[in-house]
Amino acid sequence: MKKPLLLAALLTSTAWAEQLYFARLETQVSWQEKKQTRHETRVYYSQTLTTEVGDLRLIQNLDKYFDEGIVKPAAKRGVQIKYYDSDIKIYPASYSYENEAEAKAARDQLQESDRSNHYSLYNFTWNYNGTANGEETTRPQRL
Repeated sequence: MKKPLLLAALLTSTAWAEQLYFARLETQVSWQEKKQTRHETRVYYSQTLTTEVGDLRLIQNLDKYFDEGIVKPAAKRGVQIKYYDSDIKIYPASYSYENEAEAKAARDQLQESDRSNHYSLYNFTWNYNGTANGEETTRPQRL
């Protein structure tokens, strides 16, 4: 059964009971290959994590972490990754998953939808309480 979050917690983005989350970032990627610019849509998925932090703070943390751990290292290799704040999604938006299996099933369903749109899919490790030290921390891997 899904547990609704308190409206006050959503509005203030303060801490509440521990929740299971995962992140999805839809990005536009470009790079040079054989004197041509290549483009693709990549979708990055985090692992499931448990935290008591509100959605707004999760997004702010993820934006900084993703930039430091994935975007900047890719730029050093000539790969430009661009996304907007609206491309950062934290799932679920308004309730908690009951367990890891439910969260995994939801992530699998989203990934299947992204595959049907012919997006390139990647997993990455998000350490909410840590600092991204490049790709050795985030470990992006194509699915």
